[in-house]
Amino acid sequence: VGSGGGMEGNGDDDDAKMSKGKGETSTPPTWNEPRRLIISGAPASGKGTQCENIVSTYGVVHISTGDLLRGAVREETPLGIRAKGYMEGGQLVPDDLVIDLVKEKLREDAVSRCGWLLDGFPRTPAQAQALEDAGIRPDAFILLEVPDEALVERVVGRRLDPVTGRVFHVKFNPPPPDDSALLDRLVHRADDTEEALRTRLQAYHANLQGILAFYSKVLRRVDGNRAKELVLEDVRQAIESKSQSSPAPFREEIGEVVDPRGETTNNREHEIAVHLAPVEPHEAPLSFDTFGFAREEDYLKQEKQFASELARKVLRQKVRWQAFLRRQRKGTQGHVTIPAANATVKRLCRKGIPMGLRPEVWAAMTRAQEKIEANKGYFAKILADHEGQESFSTQQIELDCTRTFPEHQFLGQVEGINQIRRVLVAFSWRNPDIGYCQSMNFVVAILLLVLKDEELAFWALTTIVEDRLLEEFYSPTMAGVHTEYRVLDALMSTKLPKLQAHFQHLNLPLVLLCNHWFLCLYTTALPTETVLRTWDAFLYEGSKVLFRVALALFKHNETRLLKALDSSEALSIAKKMTISCFDCNEIMRVAFRRIGSFPMDRIRRLRTRLRHEVEKDLRAAEEKRASTRAAKKETMEKADAVEMAMVPETSPPHQEGDGVSV
Repeated sequence: VGSGGGMEGNGDDDDAKMSKGKGETSTPPTWNEPRRLIISGAPASGKGTQCENIVSTYGVVHISTGDLLRGAVREETPLGIRAKGYMEGGQLVPDDLVIDLVKEKLREDAVSRCGWLLDGFPRTPAQAQALEDAGIRPDAFILLEVPDEALVERVVGRRLDPVTGRVFHVKFNPPPPDDSALLDRLVHRADDTEEALRTRLQAYHANLQGILAFYSKVLRRVDGNRAKELVLEDVRQAIESKSQSSPAPFREEIGEVVDPRGETTNNREHEIAVHLAPVEPHEAPLSFDTFGFAREEDYLKQEKQFASELARKVLRQKVRWQAFLRRQRKGTQGHVTIPAANATVKRLCRKGIPMGLRPEVWAAMTRAQEKIEANKGYFAKILADHEGQESFSTQQIELDCTRTFPEHQFLGQVEGINQIRRVLVAFSWRNPDIGYCQSMNFVVAILLLVLKDEELAFWALTTIVEDRLLEEFYSPTMAGVHTEYRVLDALMSTKLPKLQAHFQHLNLPLVLLCNHWFLCLYTTALPTETVLRTWDAFLYEGSKVLFRVALALFKHNETRLLKALDSSEALSIAKKMTISCFDCNEIMRVAFRRIGSFPMDRIRRLRTRLRHEVEKDLRAAEEKRASTRAAKKETMEKADAVEMAMVPETSPPHQEGDGVSV
């Protein structure tokens, strides 16, 4: 909750103030009354910025249902205890419970006195109906309208500084090009991808018209695709305007409206019909790929095209793998062992592991099955020992596990979310120095997708983080991953010097092009089959494969990237070249045959030298932050001293018996 708080109201009296009687529509208020507002818009439409401005301009209380839920759970209110049961079970909190939280908030004295701003709620027609049934009606429903393509550009260009929390944008608000420490630690959030955004937009558009039907008389449309100052001015006028807008998809035409069928009807009759007719929530139809992920039709067509081309090669690989596994099982009571540094295994992994055999091979390569047998009951015990305990890591896990792959047929459902949560929580207690780093949730999701067992996934994750990746890869400073990006940059200078020079000419740091590739181990960058093919080699050979695949992606698309006229165009090409990388055989061929060799000794030397640079930059950044904090503290202390000096001295208080009359 942005502001407000205070005492509870009188319960039933406040409910009566809220309610006008079912079926009535909101009308513009006289402006000496507290304002009651709803702001809505697609993801990245600018609601957050406008909410801050509305709160500061009109003094209303900002109400976010997410904040309400977290606050109620934290404070263990009766509603919070109920909500916690659903949230811990990985379930959506029911609408009636959320509405009760909103009603409880609206009863607060500060809210009644100052007015309220509901942020991004309702999200579905069913929630709008629930608000209507509860008598919660706004004076203005502000809809920020931004074209989808502009939203995509806003989202995919965002970069987060995990240390300061500041958000940059590669085009609209680029980071300082001379701050290498900042550039190295910038993170491209795993859900800030075009694919993830379009899935969310699909759900948003599917629900929008049903929601707007409830607010036709108070709907205020605002063009959000402009400078925020201009948007703020239009929002202000929308709030203070007494004019009424008509709901899409209808348009006013001299007292009549034209509906989508081309028929006309009286405006007033239409408004009544819209408000009284039941509105059912409707969802856009979803299609799923081979692995259970919700995909757009164009993605599915490309996947199908390449799948048919791969089928014959997969069959040959299956025969080879089956023969190899039979040999490995001999004398091992059925358990598979994978020999290390074996040329045959390396060749088999680079050519890919058939999906039906991946669970067994991945479990063997990560020694997950071996670790389970050597540590019987460990996974269950670490969860039981820390049951009910919270840490900063578990709080972050709770935020991320429900939005890992929300549209996946298993990973986005209750049991899938619970498994992601348990694996991450167990790992965070096993490795408290690492805890949890955003993007590990996507790594766990892929492990669960293949291994289909949370204990196997847990032990495979320990192998990846503790053995396969560079030390401190997922630590709070992320020194390991920063080092790897600098190593990649150094490899570019010898493997793709022309392309590296072009990026430098565009003033485009390499890390901005690919910073989520390594952190997420490509899980959110590439099509699923290409991700799995990358992991087939990575789990056997280690992190050197990450460099090979990155260089292969750049080399395979070098001609297109060299034609980019500015950094924005280069970023757009980089984004498209990864999400359309369906030909996993070709990208593996480039990675392992056309890139050439770079001995592991060279990688180690580069890591040693560049790690020192990273640590030096991190220390300098921390010293700069400490200096800034100290200067700020000193300034505040001086201001306090000046303020105290300006306070006039007062006579000492009367002491009994001193003979002075007071």
